[in-house]
Amino acid sequence: MPPSRRFPRLSQQTGDVERLRREVEAWLLSLGEGEQGPPGPPGPAGADGADGADGADGADGADGADGEDATPPTSVVYTSDGSFDTSQWIADGYVFARVVCRGGGGGGGGGGSTNGSGTAMQGATGGGGGATAERTFRLSDLTDPVTVTIGAGGAYGAGAPNTASSVSGANGSAGGTTSFGSYLTAYGGGGGCGGVASQASGGGAGGGTGSVGGNATSNTATTGGRPGPGGSTGVSGGNGSGSSNNATASLGAEWGGGCGGGRPAAGIGQAGGSSLYGGGGGGVGGGHNAVNAAVAATAGGSSGQTLAGGGGTAGTTGVAPTNGADGAAGDLFSGSTGGGGGGGSLTSGIAAGDGGAGGLGCGGGGGGSAWGTAGAPGTGGNGGDGGSGALVVFLW
Repeated sequence: MPPSRRFPRLSQQTGDVERLRREVEAWLLSLGEGEQGPPGPPGPAGADGADGADGADGADGADGADGEDATPPTSVVYTSDGSFDTSQWIADGYVFARVVCRGGGGGGGGGGSTNGSGTAMQGATGGGGGATAERTFRLSDLTDPVTVTIGAGGAYGAGAPNTASSVSGANGSAGGTTSFGSYLTAYGGGGGCGGVASQASGGGAGGGTGSVGGNATSNTATTGGRPGPGGSTGVSGGNGSGSSNNATASLGAEWGGGCGGGRPAAGIGQAGGSSLYGGGGGGVGGGHNAVNAAVAATAGGSSGQTLAGGGGTAGTTGVAPTNGADGAAGDLFSGSTGGGGGGGSLTSGIAAGDGGAGGLGCGGGGGGSAWGTAGAPGTGGNGGDGGSGALVVFLW
């Protein structure tokens, strides 16, 4: 029941009837109002409002510190003995090294001489090329320092002196071994055989990655350096090519050196053997047969191919003989060649031509042989020196 309310006191003025009526109506209406009820439950949440606009970009951050410069790849070439300073290269930021080495080429033999008709004199044979070996190392696996040894080229054989009798030329010597400590080795090629009357001979054999190539001797084939069997059969891998005393063409090699050109009994000389990666062999010197007819000299072999020849050109055999051309120096990867054989002399008392020197790690050419008459013999030409070995280290 609504609370009682006192009726308002009416106006005492009789003429204010309208006001009295309004007051009564207001009082009556107030009697129908109840007490305020408890709050109702919350209404459902309203929908999300639209996203606000993106704020402005913040200021750029400060520049970072400069990074260290990258270590640029480089290389070191050795043409003489030395040492590789491992710790210094590591300190400079290098991690790996790839080493390539080549043994020295064998020297060519010296030409012989005769003192009369009726005797054939073979030209001297060429020296064999040195092998090439390569391998990649982690610098941290190497000793400090590593000893570097460069194989010298083999010395040439001297030509026969001018004497009253037939004289053979001197043999050339083998090329030296190139090594990178005990980690990697490339062996030199064998020396060529001096010119010998009426006898055939193989050239100096190519060096291998496991042993030096065989030196040439008369009436004998030479055997290429190991690791596998060389000899007068086709070779591959690290084998040096052997040289035959009865074949018409020299053999090629892959990583081993090419053989020096040999001289079969028939008098047709072989060009110097070539090698895809090793050094090429030297060519054969010119000579003459029993009736003093010319037997031509041959060209040296090449590095970067397997076909014989392509190296230093041969000298001319005849009444005015010329020297064989030196092989091209090239580098450890291609372009180096063996020396050409010296031209033989067909004129009494005239010296035969010298063999050309071998290019980098390649064999020297054989010297030409000389013809003479009794009392006026010729002088054999000198062989060519074998090319020195070399070693390069690539670092990154």
